[in-house]
Amino acid sequence: LASSTQGQASVLVSRMTLRDHLEGFGCSMMSSFALPLYFEISDGKSKNRSRKKDAAEQLRDLADGTDGDEHFRAFIQFLYGKLADDPMVTAVDGGREVARQYWTRAANTGFAFAISALANMAKDDGDFAEASAGWRKALATCWLPEAAYNLGVIYGLGYGFEVDHSLALDFYGVAKDAPLEEFAHGLKLANGTKVFGCSELPGRVLSEVLYMLGAGNESQRVFLEQGQHNFDSLTKRGYR
Repeated sequence: LASSTQGQASVLVSRMTLRDHLEGFGCSMMSSFALPLYFEISDGKSKNRSRKKDAAEQLRDLADGTDGDEHFRAFIQFLYGKLADDPMVTAVDGGREVARQYWTRAANTGFAFAISALANMAKDDGDFAEASAGWRKALATCWLPEAAYNLGVIYGLGYGFEVDHSLALDFYGVAKDAPLEEFAHGLKLANGTKVFGCSELPGRVLSEVLYMLGAGNESQRVFLEQGQHNFDSLTKRGYR
């Protein structure tokens, strides 16, 4: 962990990169069969409800399986939770509470994206203390730009805490400096919705897909850009 002590509290940041964290959970390997199911279920253009239901059942069975390492299932549990939490996805039942259940299981294995997703839920519920604790835990697990940026926002705007521009600046700095590396293998995208086998395209494709899945429907790279913007804005206003 690296530490910065500006503002009212220290900023603890894991030096584990996002790529290493994802690879440690087998995401590169698991994505070769989990992501095609995920995109089949979430494809808004497809009207084949039967195929969507079948894909949802397959993904749930993978998430609930007992074979292999629980760490490998965490990635799939996170994906299933995302689908359950999406009101536009009708093939997965249960909504927010099912999402919470699967994200909690994934978070209990130390999967940073799930930890951050639960923090986002707490923020939506107005519990900024729990949200802050969750984002800090995610950030201490791996260098997750989303978590750092969100912490910068709540301290910079005073959501649930006194405004602390110096601490917000620290978190924005962490977000903008996060290393997002390429993966060793890629996935081939067809029509922007279907994902097929590994090693067909350069690693950038797989990187973008996996980074996107951790931040709503946006890439983690967005939080680097927004973190840089807010960091520059506070710096121009004289905060250090």
